Amino acid sequence: MSQNIHSRAQKAETLRLTGAYEEAIKVFEELQKENRNSAWNAWVNAHLGVTYYQIMDYEKARQYLEKAIAQNDGYLWAHAQLGETYRMLAIVDRRNKDEIENAIKHFLKAIGSDLENSDYAWALAHLGATYRLEMTREPNIYDDKIEIDQNSKENALKCLSRAIELIPTYAWAWGMRASVYRLAQEYEDSYWDLEVETVIAPDIEVLQTSRSPVPLLVSKRLNLHEHALLSLYLTKEGYQEGRVVKEKQKEERIKHCRRGIAYAQKALIVQPGDLIAKLILLVAKVKLEKEEAEQKKDLNDTTPEELDKEISRLLNDLKLVFPEQCKTVLHYLIKAGQICFEKCLYDEESLKEFSDKISEEHPIKQLVLNDLLQDPTLREDFQSNPDEKAKLWIWQNFALTESCSHVLFLLADLSYLTKLPKLGDSEYYRWLANLINRYFNFERTLQTPALPNDRRCELLRNFKSSWEKSINS
Repeated sequence: MSQNIHSRAQKAETLRLTGAYEEAIKVFEELQKENRNSAWNAWVNAHLGVTYYQIMDYEKARQYLEKAIAQNDGYLWAHAQLGETYRMLAIVDRRNKDEIENAIKHFLKAIGSDLENSDYAWALAHLGATYRLEMTREPNIYDDKIEIDQNSKENALKCLSRAIELIPTYAWAWGMRASVYRLAQEYEDSYWDLEVETVIAPDIEVLQTSRSPVPLLVSKRLNLHEHALLSLYLTKEGYQEGRVVKEKQKEERIKHCRRGIAYAQKALIVQPGDLIAKLILLVAKVKLEKEEAEQKKDLNDTTPEELDKEISRLLNDLKLVFPEQCKTVLHYLIKAGQICFEKCLYDEESLKEFSDKISEEHPIKQLVLNDLLQDPTLREDFQSNPDEKAKLWIWQNFALTESCSHVLFLLADLSYLTKLPKLGDSEYYRWLANLINRYFNFERTLQTPALPNDRRCELLRNFKSSWEKSINS
């Protein structure tokens, strides 16, 4: 390699590492074109691919990383990066089975067959995160029993635990393992791992080493969200059965409700206008009110006046920020061809048919659906073929789609718990949340303490049925 080429390669890598991605891409692409047959071109393609990954253009990242591996199949770092690229493609592409399998294949190539003795902590942690995707990829729901894929769970825990063993201060691995335990409904273990992750990285903005449109805990504020939600999950119907003597169950649930309220309030101190924290706080307060009423055998089903006022204030806050965000997300999902929930939103008629079922007073109708239907570009979006630019937007703004789904999910819980007419039917919130991000909605429905077990299982069976229909279509 000439001194000039070596110098330019170093410059490109420095630009990448300092976040100047566009400039890095320009230099890497020049080097790639000039040295197509060079032995070190695999290095250029791999680093060009990783740069595209860092700007969340996963399709281009995949293309260049595959070129690098074709040139040098023993390039283990490139295999690991390609595995991570496929993992992100799987997340934003509705957990595509082929992409998950490709991610696992390339991670295993980088790590080797002996996971327990591997020392590649980063690849182990991200392979564990890939196995976590498989835990709910095809949920098996029979009668009233909800099953998580145990083989995927065990593989995820094995990889993440090995990564933590290698690097005890690996905050992202602790947080991801907390997520695995949460999904498996092992809430005490999840809470413990989340606490450790918080101690290791209490204030940094991004608690993981690789960029991602779906950061597990992107900030201290979202860390507090997860703490609050975990506290609420510990109040789920039947969760304490066999763990705590019956007379103490109500006391335990009340304690966890109060702890959830404390975490949500702390999140609001970190960011006073935090809409999701406000929603979590209200759900926790309503749940606490019901638990305390049940303990006193006061089964009055009315919502206290102060809570009613808080909910009214929340609906006013929603009008300020939520409609445009939600409509934007829906538009890009339509453009990218990723809307599929039975017949709804396949075409303009089915969207209107669904909208007609909802009363004009329902917040979903007022906040989102009316304006969406009146948008002049909607017909064109439905009639156009899937748009690659729209798909890139979804990749780069996936945290926003998850946030919209989260708001709708919490509104559904609040509506179900309070039965207030001003909130409307909870099922419409769940429908829209499921439309935007069905896996996020599935996982939160699996966890939520707002629903009794029989209703939760019924909803989850319906979700599974809708997935099977969308796959067959």
